[in-house]
Amino acid sequence: MKMVSYIIAALLAGFAALAVTGNTVSGDATIGAADTVSAIAAPVIGGVSLMGGAGEAGGAIFGAFFLALVVKRTRRATPAVGGIGGRVPG
Repeated sequence: MKMVSYIIAALLAGFAALAVTGNTVSGDATIGAADTVSAIAAPVIGGVSLMGGAGEAGGAIFGAFFLALVVKRTRRATPAVGGIGGRVPG
């Protein structure tokens, strides 16, 4: 069962890599480095222990949705550089 979990995780990571590469038209190895903190924070917000052994998948998913909501609202509330709505007049 453990081997099946590793195989599924590897396949999902491969699909994610293809999606990111297709979206950015780039194959840079450091493209997701800025998302490391968010990837750790989302499950912790959902109640998963950093030490392991405690927490549920539903809580981790809730944490991811909550963190995405907070980030989206924060970015929306931040004034854009270059004028209203980020558009440069002229």
